[in-house]
Amino acid sequence: MKDYSLRLRFLTAGPGRERSRSNLSVRYDATLKPVLKNVNAHINPGQKVGICGWTGSGKSSFSLAFFRMVDMFEGRIVIDDIDISKLPLQTLRSRLSIILQDPILFSGAIRYKAHHQGS
Repeated sequence: MKDYSLRLRFLTAGPGRERSRSNLSVRYDATLKPVLKNVNAHINPGQKVGICGWTGSGKSSFSLAFFRMVDMFEGRIVIDDIDISKLPLQTLRSRLSIILQDPILFSGAIRYKAHHQGS
């Protein structure tokens, strides 16, 4: 039997930024079953993170939770001691970056894209 668990490979939180998820449960709609249950993660400042896993293991759901694009019905995501559910969506989304595995989505170096707004 294959292991379909979601694995985090600590490969950025960005300098001085700390991110954590506490008992996070996520679903795509209030009428649907959870796609992630009681997920815990802690990313230290400056640590780089790659999200790896089998098809259907929750990689996209895990990533979308940072952007509040899914229903986080339990738990919370905290960035620099700020619960992201308290931030306006435009503020939150303007300060996060994600790099997908499909290379044709971006032009230029990955290093440039990995650092928010090229800084």
